[in-house]
Amino acid sequence: MVSGVSRPQAASLCSYVIASADMYYGECNLRVVRVRDDPEKGFQIWGEIPDSGSVSAVNLCEVLLEYALTCQAVGDPSVARQNMDIFAKKLGQALADYIVARVPAETAKNVCACAMECVLESMNVHFYMEQTGGELRFVLERCPLHESTMRTGLTGEELAHYGIQVLCQTLVQAFDPNLSVRVPLEADAEHVFVVSMPSYT
Repeated sequence: MVSGVSRPQAASLCSYVIASADMYYGECNLRVVRVRDDPEKGFQIWGEIPDSGSVSAVNLCEVLLEYALTCQAVGDPSVARQNMDIFAKKLGQALADYIVARVPAETAKNVCACAMECVLESMNVHFYMEQTGGELRFVLERCPLHESTMRTGLTGEELAHYGIQVLCQTLVQAFDPNLSVRVPLEADAEHVFVVSMPSYT
């Protein structure tokens, strides 16, 4: 749960229909993905139902898992993956635009690190950052998507992992097309998000 999410400075990045968790996957509500630049905590992303504010707030993991459920409603795995790809790219680009507009004096490398920190902190996971050669590594203590799946009962973890990969790739390449990201796609994999920075080596 995110506290104080209805502050005026919050901006909307995108929205999606929430599908019900029953076998019919009916449309049951709308979720808006928002971002804000908190003076103390930095950039934060969350989802909320319009006119419900913080009572309905969910973190980025739950946003991706909810959208994965909506994608699965089509019944075709390839179409579901394509829909997740479109959503994650849109979200990644919108987030990049928001961040660039607020830290224009930063170098691409520093903005990229800031953006990745925003994504990981919005997934409610502890991590530390290290730089090795041309790589910027974000080492997570656990898999936040798997933990959210276990806590909420939402399915679609594999598709949500794909979504976070696309989101991060879109995000960093918005700052520099030469950057690339490696993201763990399974819950039991070593959870290290790696941004390769060939233009800075």
